[in-house]
Amino acid sequence: MLNQKSSANSYSEESLPSEVCTFPPEKRILKSDEFGRVFKTGNHRIRQDSLQLIALTHQHDISRLGLVVPKKMLKRAVHRNRLKRLVREAFRQWKSPVPCDVVISLKQKIDPQLLYSDSMAVSIQQVFQKLDRYSSRPPKRKKG
Repeated sequence: MLNQKSSANSYSEESLPSEVCTFPPEKRILKSDEFGRVFKTGNHRIRQDSLQLIALTHQHDISRLGLVVPKKMLKRAVHRNRLKRLVREAFRQWKSPVPCDVVISLKQKIDPQLLYSDSMAVSIQQVFQKLDRYSSRPPKRKKG
């Protein structure tokens, strides 16, 4: 079915860019101890509207993403999944200057209609831009 173009909405497997459409497991934070390490020892904490980004820089060569979208903040699964898709796409397009583990969590209830406007995508991109600015700075030296 994928190799035949039966209508304008179906695509062949060759026409889909594989690098844009995938989010491989090595780029995900999945285990609770990995989430806990980022929450406890995160180098950068950024708040943008209702989103919070916590990043932990590391020596590995790949950046990873973890998402926390509680049902308490967005009741319907379709809306939680939409937010996750928006964040994953922004993460894919983001070129990390320093490899890090990034956890993005939703901290306040939001209007689900906001997920279908450009303002949410812009807000997510701004979070990653702020992380770029903070991670490119040299670390502060402790006095003493």
